[in-house]
Amino acid sequence: MGGSLLSTPYRFLAANLNVIDESLAPVPPTHVITLASLTTCASIVLYQHGRSTLRSARQLIKWAYRVGLKTTCQYYTIQIAKALPWMRKKLDRDIQKQTDEMIFQVETEWNDLLDSSARLPENKHHVLPERTTSSSQLLSLLTKWSRFESERWNKGQASGAIYHGGNTILEFLSQVYGLFSVTNPLHPDLFPYVRKMEGEIVQM
Repeated sequence: MGGSLLSTPYRFLAANLNVIDESLAPVPPTHVITLASLTTCASIVLYQHGRSTLRSARQLIKWAYRVGLKTTCQYYTIQIAKALPWMRKKLDRDIQKQTDEMIFQVETEWNDLLDSSARLPENKHHVLPERTTSSSQLLSLLTKWSRFESERWNKGQASGAIYHGGNTILEFLSQVYGLFSVTNPLHPDLFPYVRKMEGEIVQM
């Protein structure tokens, strides 16, 4: 009984294969393959995006309308490919390689740019220090580091890194930053002028 019921869909499909073949005969095979692929991709996307199929379909249509069908197909094809186990492993290896190179650059190459004072144990802070540093001592050290950095780009050894209008404007900006260093634009009721300036700058 169970085997008979199980085989019913297969018998129905086999009986109608000729009808399906005749219906698809005028359609080029590439079109059939493309349509089947897009249908499969769309089914996977609708399954993965949210519990509501209708809502996911609307989002997919809006996305396709906004960025175009080609871009949408490319995006979701990449997402599906990324879900494949062998592709996921390859991506993980590439990410790990980039991470290792970045760590090496930060810990080795960039540290070589620092002067000897920055490498002293007392000037390395990976945790909160047990003893405080005086304001004058800290300001002296930071001034030294600032001069060291400024000398490099002031000599014209940097391209596309620093944009400024001269020392006069830099000094003026430092004064302005000092006036508004303790503010929070998320609270316009407390800082209405910060909100005013921020809104006008964005509008520009």
